[in-house]
Amino acid sequence: MARVTFVDEATSGDRAGGWEFEVAEERLALRELILVLVGDRQVTELDEVVDLPLGTEVTFLKLVALAGG
Repeated sequence: MARVTFVDEATSGDRAGGWEFEVAEERLALRELILVLVGDRQVTELDEVVDLPLGTEVTFLKLVALAGG
């Protein structure tokens, strides 16, 4: 079991309070750690090029452990 701390940080160096997430494995692919929505579509490939027209919302979902494992 590993514990990962996520921190919101701006390029200016400002940091917001972080939150922790427990994961079952101590090693995993980055794509397993993040889940991104662009508009209303889930992007699953890290190298995928996405269209970003004016007003597009990009959402990074906070992962939560499921009850019971």
